[in-house]
Order: sequence, then structure tokens, then C-alpha cells
Amino acid sequence: MARVIVLGAGPTGLGAATRLHQLGHTNWDLYEMGDTPGGLARSFVDEQGFTWDIGGHVIFSHYKYFDDVLDGTVPEWNSHVRESWVWSHGTMVPYPFQNNIGRLPREAQLRCLEGLIRAKEAKKPESGWASFGQWIDTIFGKGLAEVFMRPYNYKVWAFSPDKMSANWMGERVPVVSVEKILRNILTNTDDVGWGPNATFRFPKHGGTGAIWSLVAKALPSNKLHYGKKVVGIHLANKEVFFNDGSCERYDWLISTLALNHFLSMVRDDTPQGGTLRKEATTPLYSSTHVVGLGFDGDTPDHLKGKCWMYFPEPDSPFYRATLFSHYSEHNVANPGKQWSLMYEISQSSDKPFSEDPIQATIEGSLSSKLFTQDDLKHLVSKFHIKMEQGYPTPFIGRDEWLTRVQSVLEEKCVLSRGRFGGWKYEVGNQDHSLMQGILCSITNICLDEAAGAQATLPVRFERLGIHSAVQLAPSAFLASMHNSQVLSTRFFHYISNRQTSSTWTHLPQHGRRVPPQDKAFHSQKAWEAPTTEAVSATMLDKASFVTIVSRK
Repeated sequence: MARVIVLGAGPTGLGAATRLHQLGHTNWDLYEMGDTPGGLARSFVDEQGFTWDIGGHVIFSHYKYFDDVLDGTVPEWNSHVRESWVWSHGTMVPYPFQNNIGRLPREAQLRCLEGLIRAKEAKKPESGWASFGQWIDTIFGKGLAEVFMRPYNYKVWAFSPDKMSANWMGERVPVVSVEKILRNILTNTDDVGWGPNATFRFPKHGGTGAIWSLVAKALPSNKLHYGKKVVGIHLANKEVFFNDGSCERYDWLISTLALNHFLSMVRDDTPQGGTLRKEATTPLYSSTHVVGLGFDGDTPDHLKGKCWMYFPEPDSPFYRATLFSHYSEHNVANPGKQWSLMYEISQSSDKPFSEDPIQATIEGSLSSKLFTQDDLKHLVSKFHIKMEQGYPTPFIGRDEWLTRVQSVLEEKCVLSRGRFGGWKYEVGNQDHSLMQGILCSITNICLDEAAGAQATLPVRFERLGIHSAVQLAPSAFLASMHNSQVLSTRFFHYISNRQTSSTWTHLPQHGRRVPPQDKAFHSQKAWEAPTTEAVSATMLDKASFVTIVSRK
């Protein structure tokens, strides 16, 4: 049985460990440098009893498996309808901003509309988008770009949109309909329903970190090792070195460490090792300051019902403020008698930040009218934490960089996955991250091991930006997937990068096409085999990735 080491107890690492455990693969261990699980999704309780997350996490899912894992571990949830706003020109504008510019002063409305009308005739360059900045200017026009899109994205990413690629957006950035915007203005209508997180849920107790503490608790405790910081990796020898002087060998290494740090720790004294260490300096990223302010008393009326708010203008250092007490009444020490706001501030080499984070946040909140000087008399909790790596920037050349380094690592049986391990923000949510760990365990370890010498057919797994492949025979593939429990096998194949592209399911026994039942999968053709006997070599040969529908 292959020896598997998992580095990091965030959603991706715990996802990998969970699936290995479910599949009965016992020769694995997980190592985490901190003393608790969760990674960037962990939570803190301050001295005053207020709970804080590392940023505004919410739970919305593209995957039933993710839902099942969380439902099986977290006992109580709060469900919310998203109410998010943008502070601009001295007023709150419903999100998405571009659909609700009717809330702006007349001059700002006209400025945005003029740009949108001109942009309607613009076309995508034949050579593709040169940058995220070019995409913003072309799609939204000069007015919206200058009023919201450019300043907000600079505050979030801490880099100019001109330094960012345009191929990461997907569900993240809503595009515009000039007709809809005009209708909203003329009818004085707010348009607020866009986005994958229009509804979301949140743990009733313990913040986001409670989710991952409970997921970790469901795993064998002797397999989880905390306080183990990685200080070196020898790829050729398949060894991981820790800060306590210990060393562990592996057959497969699933790393959720930030990819730049991982590359910098490669100890191979070879030209290839030297190249990987140099690649560690290539990617861009930003740091994140999280500030929490907790108050005695009732939530101010103008904030009640709001989930989070965006701040594109320079009169505040933060780009987002979350009414964290709204997520759960237990995020404060005395439920019903206190309320809290949580803020995020970005920092990078291109956007330095040297102010006192708490004081700057208080001043920005006053100028943005989040609360008043009188409210400050009831301020009872102040919290701050800085995450050195908060956002993995989709910089120009990112995908080429990933191809270079990931191909080398995977040849060495290293699977680098997760928000920073895979360096793809667009698939860095908690559901995507957990599923990256799941697919690591299935595709590269259990299937590869089960296939053995039979392996002849390619199966690629691309859904989550994973560029790995294994070779396996159909019988070995199905045998590794609880063959007595399999109900059907579905094979997916990309036909486009656009999420709005057609998708269909083919049922071989009927020879007809039907609409897909699984809304989580977009932009793919899908073939479904109703029984294990119906799996054909042709299906496996064409598959981009495979899912198993089973009773478990």
C-alpha cells in the first residue's frame, strides 16, 4: 500500500485525508504546522469572547459530496439570503454595483451609462485579453471602470488589474446588460440576485473554523500531527523534513502549502531542483489584515439585515466589511446584546500598508458612516491578525508558470493543491478546495495503486484546475470505487471554457440525450454508464474526468 503524506490541515488536506480514510487506505498521515485544523478557514475567539474568521467566509456549494461531508459533521446551521452592498458616492448601492447604478448621483449615473453604451459595441481582441484591466475597460466602459471596477479590484488584489490575467473570472465577476441597467434606473428597481452565493449558510457555533475542526475530529486522531512545520523537501528521495529535526518518506505527497514556499524548500542539488527554487519567486500574492470590532448594544438600524459591504473608495483602508454578528448570534460573547463587524485590508509590494490596522479601520468606518462616535463608546472588542498570504494573484503568466512547475512535481509524485497550493483563486473556495483533496486521493493514489500493471487507458481530471492524469484499466478503475456499491459511472469531457456552453448526458442503453441532473458540472459533455458492464474503453479514452455515483 502506497505511503501517503498530506501537508496542511485546511479544507484541501482534510478532504484528501477524509477520502483516503473512506476508501480504506490506511497508510497515510497528515502534518500541520499549527495547533488546530482549518488553515485559512480557521476561526479565533478573542479575550472578550467574540468569534472571528480569517475574512468573510460563507458556505455555498457546487458539490453534493461537499454538502454531505459538512452535513455529516456540523450539527447546526444558519441559512441566509445574501444582502451585500457597495459604499460609493456617500450612499449604499446594492450589489452587483453595475446593475444598480440608479442609486448613484445623476452625474455618476450618466458617466457610467455613457461608458457602457460605448462598450456595447466593443469586441474581444482576436489575440485574447491582454489583462484583466483591458477586460474591465472594454466590457464595462470608462465610467464604471473608474468609478468602481478598477479602484475596487486594486483594493482587493493589491495589484493593478493591468498586472492580472483575464482568464480566471468565471462566476466571480458579473458582466452587464445595458438594457437591464436602463430598466432598473427607469423603474427605480434594485437588482440583487446575481451570483453563486445569493444564498449561503454558516455554522451556528464556532465560526467557519468549527467546520474543519469537526471534519478533522471524524478522522483517526493518530493520523493527525500538529506543530509540524515543513522546512525542506527532497523530491528525488521522496523525503519531507520538519522543524523538529524529523524526516518522513512518502510514495505520494499531497501538499497544500503555498506553492512558492514549497518550491523554495526543495533540497534537490540538481539543475531541476535549482530551477524549481528560482520559480518560487515568480508568483504574485497579497497579504490580508483581518480586523474585528465588537460592540455592546443593538445592531444599528442602517446595518440590520446586511451581510457584507464593499468599499472601492480611498476614504477607508478596507475593501470589505462583514456584519459578522448577523451570520450567527453566537459570534458575539453575549448573543442578542452585542454586535460585530469584521474587515479585510490588502497589502502587497505594489500596495504597502503601514498604518495601525485597528485605528485606520475605525477612522475608515466613521468616514463611511458604518458607525458613529457615540457607537465607539460601546466598543468592547478589538481584534487583528495578518495573513502573510491572503490572495493568490492570477497574475499574467500564471497558467504557464503552473504548467511548468506542476508537471515537474507530478512526475515526482507530488500533488500541490488548494487555494495557494494550486494557486487558482477561481477554484479556491472551501468547496473547491475540499474537492481538490478528494480528487487527489482518488485519481493519483487509490486508482493508480489499484490499476497496477493493468493500467492502459488515460483518465484526466481537469475540473478543479488539476492537470494530473493516471493510467488505468476500466476494471481496476471500478474495483477501486467500492465496486459492490456502484450505481453508475459518469464520464465528463470539456467542450468549452465558457460556463454557459451546452452540456448533456448520454445514456448508452437508450442512445438518447437528456438534460443533466447535476447542476454542479458546467461546460462539459457527459456520458453515463448505468452499470459497471456498460463502461467502455472509448468512454475512458475520451473522459476529462470521472465521477462515481454510489450508495456510499
